[in-house]
Amino acid sequence: SQEILEHIQMIEVAVQDGKDTVRRMQDFTRKKKDQAFQPIDVKRLILDVVALARPRWDKSRTSDAIIIEPVLELKDDLVIMGNRSELQNALTNLVFNAVDAMSSGGVLTFRTDLVEDQVRIQVKDTGIGMTQETREKIFDPFFTTKGVQGVGLGMSEVYGVVDRHNGTIEVKSDIGKGTLITLHFPPSSAKKEAIPTET
Repeated sequence: SQEILEHIQMIEVAVQDGKDTVRRMQDFTRKKKDQAFQPIDVKRLILDVVALARPRWDKSRTSDAIIIEPVLELKDDLVIMGNRSELQNALTNLVFNAVDAMSSGGVLTFRTDLVEDQVRIQVKDTGIGMTQETREKIFDPFFTTKGVQGVGLGMSEVYGVVDRHNGTIEVKSDIGKGTLITLHFPPSSAKKEAIPTET
C-alpha cells in the first residue's frame, strides 16, 4: 500500500542520515594525515567564504530592518598550510552560526593578522551570545542549540579541522554581547604567488 511505501522511504532516509552522521563522526575522530596540504592565502580564503555565505544572510532578511553588515579587516600576505576545502567548510560553518545568532541583524566582523608568530583568524558577531554552559559544551559531538534543525556536529567538526591543521580555537561569548571565535594556525613560509586560486 501507499502507506507502507512511505514508511519504507522514511526508513531509507533515516538510514542514509545515520550513515552520513557516522562518516562525519569518523572524520571528526580520525586525523587525516594522508591529505596533502597546500599553501593557502588566508585573505583569499576569507573572501571566498564571505562570497559563499552571503546568500545565507541575504536570505535571512525578513524585512528591511534586518541587515547583517560584514566588516573585513584582512591583512595581506598571510599564508598557512592546509586543505582548502576543509578550512573553507569550517569557516563557513562559523559564519552560519553567527548569522543564526543575529536574527535581528548585526555586524559580522572578519579579522586576520599575525600574532606571536601565529596566523590569527577571528570571526565576531553581535548576536545573542552563549551561556557559560553552552560554551563548555560547544565542541561536544551532537550538542546543539538548534533542536531538530541541526545534527549537532557543526562545532565539533570545526574543532576537528582546526586540530588537523595544528591550530587552536578559542570561544569568547556572553549573553547579549555576541560571540568571538579566534583561530590560530602556524604560518607557512610559502610564497603567495605559488598559491593556486579557485574560481
